[in-house]
Amino acid sequence: MWPPPPCRGGREYHSGVSGDRLRALDLVERVTGELFGEVAWRKLDSPVVGAEDFAYVLQKVPSAIAYLGTPPQGCDFRTCCSLHSKCVVLDEKVMARGVAIHCGLAETFLRDGFARKS
Repeated sequence: MWPPPPCRGGREYHSGVSGDRLRALDLVERVTGELFGEVAWRKLDSPVVGAEDFAYVLQKVPSAIAYLGTPPQGCDFRTCCSLHSKCVVLDEKVMARGVAIHCGLAETFLRDGFARKS
């Protein structure tokens, strides 16, 4: 089935951003919205950085972290096992959306940089 059914009530993507790197975050949000609609994007109330090594990258180049929601349909992402748990269960059909977003980001950035289409 394409696209895979949404999980988390249709809000699958979460973002974390450090400093003033909002251009990169805006690009991820735009590409995600173009591919899967505005309901597929949600900003975190309290953005987080996954690891300090990527936080270093965020300080040096415009970057953003986007989280792909992978819990099975009907699971609450706030209470299910995290990706680093031995008990994690992934909705692997959602992984295709992550690939599509990465491809869309590369294509859009190579064509337009951070600029919005006119």
